[in-house]
Amino acid sequence: MKIGIVSGEFPPMRGGVGDFTRELSNALAHNHHEVYLLLPDGSEWDHDLPNVSVSSQIKKWGWKTATTMTRWAESEHLDVINLQYQTAAYNMHLAINLLPGRLGSAPLVVTFHDLNPPYLFPKAGWLRNAVVTRLARRASGVIVTNQEDEKKLCDLKVSLARIPIGSNIPCAPPEDFDAIKFRAGIGVEPQDLLLAYFGFLNQSKGGDVLVKTLNTLRDHGVPAKLLLIGGRTGSSDPTNRAFADHIDTMISRMGLSEMVLMTGYVPAEQVSAALLSADICVLPFRDGISLRR
Repeated sequence: MKIGIVSGEFPPMRGGVGDFTRELSNALAHNHHEVYLLLPDGSEWDHDLPNVSVSSQIKKWGWKTATTMTRWAESEHLDVINLQYQTAAYNMHLAINLLPGRLGSAPLVVTFHDLNPPYLFPKAGWLRNAVVTRLARRASGVIVTNQEDEKKLCDLKVSLARIPIGSNIPCAPPEDFDAIKFRAGIGVEPQDLLLAYFGFLNQSKGGDVLVKTLNTLRDHGVPAKLLLIGGRTGSSDPTNRAFADHIDTMISRMGLSEMVLMTGYVPAEQVSAALLSADICVLPFRDGISLRR
């Protein structure tokens, strides 16, 4: 089958949707499908995937997107188009929600990474959610990643499938990995309790809870340190930067700077090594555990 995949993110951009798209493309190609990626223009894409064709025709996500996608689909003779939907990855533009019915003959299957609506205009209210519902109703097929989103869309009588997202980080540290040496290398003593958090800092993931917890442990005399693994913010959502700055302010105000360690954006093998070196992994997501993450 000739499968086209459209995504607003892709490595080296930092974001879960981009990482997922890369893993999905690789898996489909491995199963003998012909995979074609349509990505934004202006970046050196880190695809390095056999049997995957990459096109960077999108100058800007907007009203011309449907025309570009149609020409791309027709030129590659695609059997299906899979849109990786997360509104922040498409600059919150309404045009993405109006794609069904504007793409020629190729059916459109939408993978909803979340159901967040695009920006329309001030006080748009219910209309913002309505355009997300429209995208689901008019697509040829809908994929959700978790039970919560499935419940919200199941009454729409659409062709719906729930496919959880697997980990994009294999348990595969460097060949010379040694947890004791890794801990020592980042300034963690043998007696320290090393807490690890992996992922971007944003309002929904409880970064402020982490800092308050670390402060409480210190007040109780526990020799704890917090390791923040990975990049602070993603490439798509600018609100993450403001929250990350807020976390930095909290750390400084509480005098915790020496207890907080940050790896910065690192390759998957270093993420694996960091997680394996921790005593406890702490993920205080405000909406609880979810197959979306």
